[in-house]
Amino acid sequence: TRIGGYSSRKIHITFKPEKAGSFDLVARVVFGRQIKCCDQGFPIDWGSPREFPLRITGRADEVPVYVERESLDLQTCVLGKLYRTKLVLRNRSNNSQKVSLKAPRPLSSVIKFTPRDGYVQTDVPLVVSVQFVPTASFERKLLVKDYY
Repeated sequence: TRIGGYSSRKIHITFKPEKAGSFDLVARVVFGRQIKCCDQGFPIDWGSPREFPLRITGRADEVPVYVERESLDLQTCVLGKLYRTKLVLRNRSNNSQKVSLKAPRPLSSVIKFTPRDGYVQTDVPLVVSVQFVPTASFERKLLVKDYY
């Protein structure tokens, strides 16, 4: 690619890592000598070669969908009362992602998600309503050793 004097050009870099993690790479950008041909057909080098490092950093995650807050704190709860909160799911990828929410087996009788299934779009978060109704039977199950 040729870049004229006092001009600029965008260079697109595609980042497709094969595993999750942070990446910090250094690429070399080289401005080589220009080659001209003289009258006799022999190449003549002119100009001075220059190079400089170009640092490329990025981060890859295994799952493109993530929750905005990693924990939901319902504070103090009373048995038999309904508690509601919202769970916000976001999408890092360029494609919409299907999600299905399911409570762990010990909590399935006291936690409900609405909607349970949905699509998280790229620019629009999916807001899920979480309902929690603690019961006396649930409390007894929690007190049993090794219930989980």
